Amino acid sequence: MAGLGASFALLVANIDSVAKYIYAYSFRWALFWFSASLLLGLLARFLAVTVFGGLNSNEALSKQLAGSISSAKRFSFPAFIHFLFSGLLLPYKCIASSTFDKVKRGDLMASARLTAKTSQLQALLVLGQIVCSTASVLVLASGIKA
Repeated sequence: MAGLGASFALLVANIDSVAKYIYAYSFRWALFWFSASLLLGLLARFLAVTVFGGLNSNEALSKQLAGSISSAKRFSFPAFIHFLFSGLLLPYKCIASSTFDKVKRGDLMASARLTAKTSQLQALLVLGQIVCSTASVLVLASGIKA
């Protein structure tokens, strides 16, 4: 992706000399496909951080929660949830609240299923990024003047 971005930056910087060899509409469409690829890549990277954080927090939480419940004389689950949610920002707080509500209703795999769906969405975004990057190169190549 970085190489493709550098190539487009070089083409944009030298647009006056490149315009003699590439049709303008092809160049515009190639930039459009590259921009779409860039956006999909950023979304995939964001989801990668979310998936990685979710996997690590699930593992750490399951270990610490089991140890805390067994060693504590008094363990307050509502207080635990309150302190856990107080460290989350708004969109993540809503997602965590929804997941904990599902767990309370008996769906013990809600968190794992959310992580699995998010990782699958990330894979689809990466696939879309590959398609858009390839389309940008093909559109640019098809616009070369004969």
